[in-house]
Amino acid sequence: MEEKKVLGIIAIIFGGFGMLLSWIPIINNFAFVLGVIGLILGVIAFVVNRKNKKVLTIIGTSLSIATIIIVIATQAIFAKSWDNATKSFSNSTSLSNNNNSKSDSPKKQSISKIINTPISIDNGKYELTVTSYKVIPFGQPGNTYGDKPVIAFWYNVKNIKDDNLDPTSAWISLGGAKVIQDNNSSQVNTLNVASLPDENFLTTQTQKIKIGGTAQNAVAYTLTDETTPVTVSFAKSVISNDEIIAKETFNIK
Repeated sequence: MEEKKVLGIIAIIFGGFGMLLSWIPIINNFAFVLGVIGLILGVIAFVVNRKNKKVLTIIGTSLSIATIIIVIATQAIFAKSWDNATKSFSNSTSLSNNNNSKSDSPKKQSISKIINTPISIDNGKYELTVTSYKVIPFGQPGNTYGDKPVIAFWYNVKNIKDDNLDPTSAWISLGGAKVIQDNNSSQVNTLNVASLPDENFLTTQTQKIKIGGTAQNAVAYTLTDETTPVTVSFAKSVISNDEIIAKETFNIK
């Protein structure tokens, strides 16, 4: 008998839209809800069409199940990345406490530029090099979420001696990166991280980097206006957050 298609079509819509969002951190929580709804509709469609064809029902149910699985896997990857950053934080704390008494007078360290300059981070565990940057208007590839322009940075990470390092944590968690747009006379305007600006790194941004290996990635920040320059700085380590080792201001006009 002919398939009753309404529930199957709706399940496909929920499952397909959920799969598109399932790779994006935070937003994929909504994708999980879409997947669950699509799965429920798919099960109901199976019951309604138990004696009929089930082509659309099978497609919708499969998409919804895939969405749920991808969301769970993605959340697990980000949770592992966070655990690695926490462990590195603890190790850096111990090292800092052991070295506090070794020097009576602090030595001033020169602050380097950022673009195309290897930056030694986390006490020499890895090097980060920013290779390029650009402002991406809303609606353009790399900035299809939100409603404001973003500034995006492309960078390389060379793993020197870190057993648990991935491209995302190298910038956000361990690198102590601060991205500021100084357009507030009263407070420091630290910009918020936006969605991944380059889909080429969608599946590699949290993959572990082998010691001696180099990986590429990108990161973006939501701008609060379209004229004020953006200043990026890196600390020696997440513990030595006030010890700036690299800093540069980027024009966005």
